[in-house]
Amino acid sequence: QIMEGSSISGVTLAADDTAENEEEDAGAADGAAAESPAAQFCNDWLTCVARATTGAFLTQVLRIPKLDNRGAQHLAADTGYLINVLRALDLPAHALLKHLRYLALAPKEELSSLLEGRLPTHSPAAAVVGKINRRFGAMRGIAVPFSE
Repeated sequence: QIMEGSSISGVTLAADDTAENEEEDAGAADGAAAESPAAQFCNDWLTCVARATTGAFLTQVLRIPKLDNRGAQHLAADTGYLINVLRALDLPAHALLKHLRYLALAPKEELSSLLEGRLPTHSPAAAVVGKINRRFGAMRGIAVPFSE
């Protein structure tokens, strides 16, 4: 009852009063309609669930001990599926999720050259990406260069 007629990530929930829905749809088309507090709460909650799901997925992936070519293809498909679900919910996919899919799709030669390159270490984000790259290289059986 609280959320009837509310928009959750671009999906309008059914309401009993069709005239009220038509007014909301017209206002939304103009970009003038503001979201109700209930809809905003639902959108915020959905964003939190998506972030937690993404974090849990990345954590489990980085615990994989070894990954052959077929496993990498499967991981790329699973990652692409999660990205598509987030897109369908009108939520952004985290950059690390997209990067993981890139790593899973990359041939071993490309991964090797990526591991040989140096990322700037002054950025915490670059340090995380570097660690993920090295971990993924180790999962794929690529010799990982020693880092400080």
